[in-house]
Amino acid sequence: LTEIFDAWLKDIPAGGHILDVGCGHGQPVIARLLEKGYTVSGADLSPKMLEKAKDRFPNISFVNQLASEMTYESEFDGACSLSSLLYLDPIDLSHSLYRLYHALKPNGFLFLHAYDLHPKWRGEPYQVDIKEWMWVWTYGMDEAVQALEEHGYFKVLKAQDVTPEEEKQAGIERWYNGAKEWYEEHIKQFPASPYPAPDMNKTPRLSYKYAIIAQRQTKEA
Repeated sequence: LTEIFDAWLKDIPAGGHILDVGCGHGQPVIARLLEKGYTVSGADLSPKMLEKAKDRFPNISFVNQLASEMTYESEFDGACSLSSLLYLDPIDLSHSLYRLYHALKPNGFLFLHAYDLHPKWRGEPYQVDIKEWMWVWTYGMDEAVQALEEHGYFKVLKAQDVTPEEEKQAGIERWYNGAKEWYEEHIKQFPASPYPAPDMNKTPRLSYKYAIIAQRQTKEA
């Protein structure tokens, strides 16, 4: 992610104020932002993660909040969320993007990173340490772009698949080996089956990582 992340930073004023949404324990994002000379704030839902972040970065301002609960107004030159915001269900994501629109200064820049696990899988409920039910969710890159631009709050400047090539190849091999194993067992039970053998050159769409750079628009909400 280094190349596209640093490309995003080039549009943010030197020493500008950046909010890390879903900052966790702060590594490596906050460390890199401080290294580049930015002022940083962090927000996360997990008190345990924030304790670790405060130990590592005692001079940083942190809040224990969901993105959808933030009440900042035109405070940040940039905001980022890596492997966090784009796992919210559509309603919470919509609320969060609205809050980020207000948190950013006019024409401020947003950086998002996420995984798309599978085009036919989007969400399910689960219970975690915070002692409340939440949804785990994923979006494809095109879905995320649509969510960002839907209400005119953001204009997407760049959306890019950032999955390393070796990771893509490893995923293809896992898919092929699994499909081949299933096919061999299937043929043993049903020798006359019409199912064709798996073709490694015709893989389905697999999980991938992507990054998005967007800019806050100046429309009135």
